[in-house]
Amino acid sequence: MAQARGELFTLFVDNLPEDEDPLSWFRQFFNQFGAVKDAFIPAKRSRVSDRRFGFIRYNCATAANVAISKSNGVGKMTVNDVF
Repeated sequence: MAQARGELFTLFVDNLPEDEDPLSWFRQFFNQFGAVKDAFIPAKRSRVSDRRFGFIRYNCATAANVAISKSNGVGKMTVNDVF
């Protein structure tokens, strides 16, 4: 279950697919589960594997939980809540 930080529910997304405009794709993909309040993809990649990762925030626990269950395993992505 997604955990709240203030009024936002933050998800960590690992293994983002390579894309010409990753932030645009990232927001669009996760908007299908609920209104994305914030999306962030750091410029640096994971040191260990050189994978792209990012964070998505929702203001609704239901949207966050649906995003976790529906997007985990799409492509090679893994999605987890942030405590």
